[in-house]
Amino acid sequence: MMTILFLMRFALLPAHAAEEVTGILFGKQDITLKSKTQGEVTEIRRQEGDVVIENDVLAVIDDQQEKIERELAKSDYELARSDLERTKKLHKYVSKDEIDQKSAALAAKKSQFDLKEYALNNTRVTSPIAGVVARKYLERGETVAVGDKAYDVVQLEELVLKISLPAALVSKVSVGSELGFRSDIHRDRMFMARITQISPVIDAASNTIRVQLIANNPHRPDGSYELKPGMVVTLAPIAEPFGAGGYGPQPGAAAPAPTPTVTGKSLP
Repeated sequence: MMTILFLMRFALLPAHAAEEVTGILFGKQDITLKSKTQGEVTEIRRQEGDVVIENDVLAVIDDQQEKIERELAKSDYELARSDLERTKKLHKYVSKDEIDQKSAALAAKKSQFDLKEYALNNTRVTSPIAGVVARKYLERGETVAVGDKAYDVVQLEELVLKISLPAALVSKVSVGSELGFRSDIHRDRMFMARITQISPVIDAASNTIRVQLIANNPHRPDGSYELKPGMVVTLAPIAEPFGAGGYGPQPGAAAPAPTPTVTGKSLP
C-alpha cells in the first residue's frame, strides 16, 4: 500500500473546536513504466503533460531486429500450418503418426512466433492506464537497458487522500459520506471528497484512525485539472452533516486561518 505523509495541525482555538487535519493528494493510480528490452530509443511519442489512453505507445526502442525475426517466425508458422492442412486432406493415404508429428511441428512454430511477437511488443513502452505523463526519463538516441525507468503516468480524474482522523471524530463519519477540504493553493474554494475506507482499529499511540477518501478532480477551462498530486489539503471542521451525506461547514464558508503545524507519522 502506498505510504503517505500526513500532517495534523492543531488550531489555537477553544477546547470545543475541532482539530484541523491535513493530508497530501495522490493520483488514484500512479505507475512508473520501465524498459522491457535494451537498445537505442528511436521514437518519443509522448512528452510530460501529455494525456494518454490505455495501451498508448509512449516511446519505441530500436525494433529492426525484432521485426525481421518476427516475420521469419511468421513465415515458418504459416508454412507449417499449410503443410498440416495438406496432410489432413490426404488422411486416407497418410498415417495418424504423420499427422500428429506435423501437428506438433505446427505447435512448435506457433510458440516461436509468439515469442518473437512478444519480443517485438517489448520494444514499445506502453501505458496500461489512462492518465497524464507526469515525468519522462527517456531521450531519443540514448541507449537504455532492461529495467530502466521510462515514464511516470498518473491518473488524475480521481485523487486519493489518506488521513489520520482524531478518534473523537470517528463517530461523525462513515463510509460513503463526504468531507469538505481546501488546498493550500485554493484556500478560498471548497472541494469535496468521499470516504471509501475507515480503518477498524484506532492507533493507540496517536489516538487516531486511518481514513481514505476519493475526490473527483474538476477541470479548468483549458482542460487541465484544478487539483494536483502532492498538494497539501486541509479538511473542513467536521461538525453536523449537511446536504446528501456530507459533513463540515456549508460550502462557501470562510477559509480557516493558518495555524501551527505538527508533522505526523507515515501510514503504511
